[in-house]
Amino acid sequence: MDVIKAAIEGEGGEARTGGVKRAVVIGAGYIGLAMTENLHERGVSVEIVKMADQIMPPLDRELTTTVENYLRAHDIAPHLRTAAAAFAERPDDRVRVDLKDNTFIDTDLVIMAAGVRPSRGLAVSAGLELGPRGGIKVDRHMRTSDPDIYAAGDAVEAEVEVEHTVLPGTWRIRLAGRANRQGRVAAENICGRDRVFESTQGTSIVKVFDMVAGGTGASESAGARTLGHVPHAQRDDAVRRRAPEAVDAQDAGRWHTAHEGGHEGRQGPESD
Repeated sequence: MDVIKAAIEGEGGEARTGGVKRAVVIGAGYIGLAMTENLHERGVSVEIVKMADQIMPPLDRELTTTVENYLRAHDIAPHLRTAAAAFAERPDDRVRVDLKDNTFIDTDLVIMAAGVRPSRGLAVSAGLELGPRGGIKVDRHMRTSDPDIYAAGDAVEAEVEVEHTVLPGTWRIRLAGRANRQGRVAAENICGRDRVFESTQGTSIVKVFDMVAGGTGASESAGARTLGHVPHAQRDDAVRRRAPEAVDAQDAGRWHTAHEGGHEGRQGPESD
């Protein structure tokens, strides 16, 4: 850790001799935003590159716009709807980042924090069945298509109507709490107990400086893709059937918030 701090801060002070003055973070999910905040707090000028038209795609656009404006207020420039096309080393030992929108950024440091895909090579070579979203298919006991092999975590995809509390179908929700609970279920079944993984709401909370953004259940965009573009009354009824204990569809899942202050100290995704 001391080596990393020394590489970023150099000799310290405003001159930052031998250290990093500018950085580019590729990706604007939870990890990318955490890196952005920490570098900024160390006095580094940061720019973010995101292929999507918003940061934090799991959250709805109305929420992320607020967070994007908050980043700009802290002199952090998000480059949206574009991606890194090439990296070139400069004579002064800096790196030139060539974006697909013909923007060029000269920087001291590039951090790759883009994309989360399941590492399924071992599963494929073992002949295990994959789900429609590309994850390793498991049942409620976390058993794969081979009854002697169990899997859990970000790479798995559970049976229909098991994975998500609100939405139908199979899902891959990449959060630590869900992976931890699935690992416990798999371990107990391996040891001879009978445990099942019920579902997850996909609750996540991220703190960016003094602003907190969070969501639980289904975002509006995910609900529209899954339930179809149907009248709100019909869509809300479908959500109630998935979460009958909820008062309405917002309680069931289409809930997000962004505000300054609360949940102080929470950094990165929290999972249900």
